[in-house]
Amino acid sequence: MACTLNCCGILTNSWLYTSEVLKYYVYPNKTNPIDDPYNKIIYYKNATFGPWKFCWLDPVVEFKCNTIDFFSLDEPADVTTSIEVSLRKAIIPLLLSLFFDVNGFIAIIICCIRSSPYKSLFFSTVLHIFAGIAKFVFLIIYMSAVTKEAGYKIYKASEMDDPLFYYTYGYSFICVKVGFLCTEITALLSTVVYMSRRDAKTYERYKMRSIMKSLRTNSGNIDPIMSHDNYVKHSRAYQMQKTKNLTFTDLSIV
Repeated sequence: MACTLNCCGILTNSWLYTSEVLKYYVYPNKTNPIDDPYNKIIYYKNATFGPWKFCWLDPVVEFKCNTIDFFSLDEPADVTTSIEVSLRKAIIPLLLSLFFDVNGFIAIIICCIRSSPYKSLFFSTVLHIFAGIAKFVFLIIYMSAVTKEAGYKIYKASEMDDPLFYYTYGYSFICVKVGFLCTEITALLSTVVYMSRRDAKTYERYKMRSIMKSLRTNSGNIDPIMSHDNYVKHSRAYQMQKTKNLTFTDLSIV
């Protein structure tokens, strides 16, 4: 489930929705030069962010989507573009988490197929732990980038004014957050199963040693496994030990 949610978050484009107030924007070719302070028109720049695409809509440009250029060096012109630039660095831990999730899912399938899945369970546990760490790093980088670029604009300057910037997270980001919780639960359960299996093997090993020690003590320091081994019964040492217990009768008297 965590792997599915992570794939859904990466392949969809609804990560973040923003709306920026263009406070000093002047509409081009404006015919009415008189500004009414009580009926002032407010222009917005709306945008949708994803891991691979950046879509926006402003008073002049219709809804348009561009592929994110991760190597662009252009300076951002507004807050919306600044957020798009800052979110590029979050793609690396996101891809790492997807890599660990997929490999962890494969390790779980191998655990279900094999009759002795002890090592596969160990690798699955480690991979899910790494996937959870990578997702946590991604969430911190993503949310801090949005908060840093939006800054004070998300708050009201006064009781009479409205905020200059609005944002909300989309369902793709929520999928990754839920996937992070599922990954942590999977890592926890895998760790519990692995530790219980290891403790069971350790208990069986020490229990077998104690049983063998008690059997050796009760049988006069004779190894019970060696005494019941067919190979030992036919060995030379066993036959020589057997002849010592035989009694011979002197037939010369008869």
